Amino acid sequence: MTVSNYRERKRQERRKQIEDIIRMKRDRHKQELFRKRIDLARQGLVFYSARKHIQATRTFLTYLRILEEWKKCPAGGLQPSMFDAEQDQVEILILSGVYWDLAKIYDRGPSERSRTDMIQYLEKFVLFTTEKPSAAIS
Repeated sequence: MTVSNYRERKRQERRKQIEDIIRMKRDRHKQELFRKRIDLARQGLVFYSARKHIQATRTFLTYLRILEEWKKCPAGGLQPSMFDAEQDQVEILILSGVYWDLAKIYDRGPSERSRTDMIQYLEKFVLFTTEKPSAAIS
């Protein structure tokens, strides 16, 4: 083995170690966000109640992105079939509440884009509350 081959191999090993460390840190960050998702939804509700709609929207959208990453779906791709009706009943209830609050926030917007977003969130609310055990609670 030549010196240059040895150095190249060591560089590749070090690069792989660094990539593994970065991957582990990303995974830990995702797990931490997943654990904090309920707090995010709760904080969004506090912002909404205080009429801080921009902060509420950001917080609710962060909650949605965490769930989308957990379920490995694109933005706006959450579907009731991705959740277990028994085990995820609380999550479905929170999710439907988040969609409802987002629909109400976007309903107040003056632009056509706000109206489009409101309709999208309202459709998701209906999708997650129709014929679900949480529908009686919502």
